[in-house]
Amino acid sequence: MLNVYRAVVFAADLRESNQLYREDVDRYDPETNQLQISKVEVGTTIYHNVIVTVKQLLSIGVQEKRSYATTDFDPTDGVLTVVEVFVGKVNYLNVASTIQDVDQVGVP
Repeated sequence: MLNVYRAVVFAADLRESNQLYREDVDRYDPETNQLQISKVEVGTTIYHNVIVTVKQLLSIGVQEKRSYATTDFDPTDGVLTVVEVFVGKVNYLNVASTIQDVDQVGVP
């Protein structure tokens, strides 16, 4: 017989695992100070699989996504705006920061 409690716990764990390992979500590692970005717009060019070292956190926005769901970098002011980023199991929306280094760039 199925234990309802275990089924609910399993479903919650599965949902959490799916969110943590989605390929379209950006992730920040506080131990390395690196941000892994799945897709970022720089002007009219789109890059995938970008890793940057964060220099300074400027702001964390409201708890609703912007109308477009792409992380973007503005080279004129040096601000990287991340639509959604996971830090461990916690996600943050509309995070703005500056970057210190670009450590990896995937294909444009």
